[in-house]
Amino acid sequence: MRLAMTILKTFLLPLAAGMLFRKFSPGWAEKLGDPIMRYAGIVLLIGAAIIIVSSFGKIMETGVPSILAFAGLTLMALATGHWLGGPDEAQRTSLAVSCATRHIGLAMVLAADIKGPNTFALIATYLFASALVSIPYVRWRKKVASQLIQEVGVQ
Repeated sequence: MRLAMTILKTFLLPLAAGMLFRKFSPGWAEKLGDPIMRYAGIVLLIGAAIIIVSSFGKIMETGVPSILAFAGLTLMALATGHWLGGPDEAQRTSLAVSCATRHIGLAMVLAADIKGPNTFALIATYLFASALVSIPYVRWRKKVASQLIQEVGVQ
């Protein structure tokens, strides 16, 4: 029950509030959506960096097999999203990144609520392994996007 209440308060209620806001005020939702997502991404990135740096010793204690398993999970999520993203390169990249990062915020909230000796170390290990795989993917996709923009500009 405690777990369900945590998910309700930190995930489902904010999601429902956002959906209602978009339904009743679509103009404002469209205006505010991108800046809010940009700032949320920055905050999540800073938080992940802090967790990785402060927990690097615990990450290494978790071991290479765990790091490889999490990296493999992230790679499969990126590949699945990329493959299912369709012909639009931007949508393909967006879906891939969304698949790879889909539940890390929820996992961090649950880890904060459920205390365990290895919970935080596993979250930190996942963040580290995910970054090892996701950062090169995102860089590659930016390169692809800039090449497409140059090709369109030339035509």
